[in-house]
Amino acid sequence: MPDRATLLEWTPFRAAPGVSDTHLLAAADRLTREFLAPLPGYVRRFLLRQDDGSYVDCIAWRSAKDHAVAMETAMTHPAAQDFFACLEDPEAAGAAMRHFTIAADWT
Repeated sequence: MPDRATLLEWTPFRAAPGVSDTHLLAAADRLTREFLAPLPGYVRRFLLRQDDGSYVDCIAWRSAKDHAVAMETAMTHPAAQDFFACLEDPEAAGAAMRHFTIAADWT
């Protein structure tokens, strides 16, 4: 198993109406601490905010298999459910999710 991330999950989304940046960031932090961080294969996460108020959630995984395990349980985890409730359209975000193989990493 690689010791570095090999897969990047990239998911663009907008916050739901009425969800403040503070609320969204708190839900994202909880998702990271309670769900992602304990998972084998989770490496790191970036939440990017664009000038238009939209976001991109970037999660680095050690392998596609590790990502698949996370996806199997994400919909039923309370922290994940709370984060998804902050999204304007969780289904559209899921459909827009893309996966990239990390070709090089200079960290």
